[in-house]
Amino acid sequence: MQKLVKDKCENCNKIQQPTGKRNKLCNSCQPKCASCKKRKHLYMGVSYVPIVIYTQFQNVSVSSGNQDIDNLIKATHNNQPKFRLEWIPFEDFTDIKQIGNGGFSEIYAATWKKGKITGWSEKGKRFNRNENQTVVLKVLKDSKDINSTFLKELQNIVKSQPNSYMRRIIQCYGVSQFPKTNDYIFVMSYMPNGSLNDYLSNNFKDVTWKMKLDFLRDIVTGIKWIHQNKIIHRDIHDGNILIGNLESNGPDSNTLIADLGFSKPANDESENSDPKIYGIMPYIAPEVLNKKQYSFSSDIYSLGMIMWELTSGNRPFYDRAYDSQLALDICAKISRPIITEDTPQCWAILMQKCWQSDPLKRPTINEIYD
Repeated sequence: MQKLVKDKCENCNKIQQPTGKRNKLCNSCQPKCASCKKRKHLYMGVSYVPIVIYTQFQNVSVSSGNQDIDNLIKATHNNQPKFRLEWIPFEDFTDIKQIGNGGFSEIYAATWKKGKITGWSEKGKRFNRNENQTVVLKVLKDSKDINSTFLKELQNIVKSQPNSYMRRIIQCYGVSQFPKTNDYIFVMSYMPNGSLNDYLSNNFKDVTWKMKLDFLRDIVTGIKWIHQNKIIHRDIHDGNILIGNLESNGPDSNTLIADLGFSKPANDESENSDPKIYGIMPYIAPEVLNKKQYSFSSDIYSLGMIMWELTSGNRPFYDRAYDSQLALDICAKISRPIITEDTPQCWAILMQKCWQSDPLKRPTINEIYD
């Protein structure tokens, strides 16, 4: 048996047709039924799975009690197992502890007894799972009656699930429901270092420029995917950027973008008459503060403020009240953060382009990425 070499079959060593997956065997070498000659196994991203199990897996019932939620969860069932959503009974969680509270959600850490799918056990004829996995429970306030905010975020999650780590978007494992309030829950991957705000507040003196570049690369990668899919995030700030396990060399070391709850398609005109302002003031673009529409450039302004925070360890305008006077100064081009002395020139130039008052003068995410 030959070893896998790039996209070559490990059995016959022939180059495979590109499929978007790194299969170990080509179609010709995959095992087939002796009578009907159809493939007995399908590659599902984590391993080869008997096709009869694959069919059962696709037809697993979802019983959230709400048809809209069931349909959105089922929409992911053609994905690889590690990227599909599940309806997760609340009793599957233990050791639940609140770790955050915002205007629209409460955040808990918990142990998921069953855990996410990690592969297929041919010996046990079952899917392997990462049992007793630490996860985050994001409880959306006042969502028991299925408000539009919940469904909108779930739709965005469904869209971003495949290869979410490659896209630097936080991964969601499924949906649950809080028994005390009947509010719905997103079950998300746990990021051990918390938010960018948390990490910089506690560790800034140890953050090297190499680390800052790595953080920025991952953030730009995440925004790039969001914008490529014609979505505006609308709420990029240091609390929605999550830091993984920096001691790992795997995908769990990445910096990821979270909270797609306020994200909307770029062509959504539902708020043209009275645009609503979301987010934390220092990260909100001046045109949005002036009641103009969010745009891709609005996200770029927020990125510029994140870049400054990475150089200073503080939120922009940390020494001022986030009030109407600050909003006026931002809109009047009076207030921008003071660039620190150790900021490399190339970083400073890009950062200043991002926080230009005129949105047309800001670079696109593709220009920044390239």
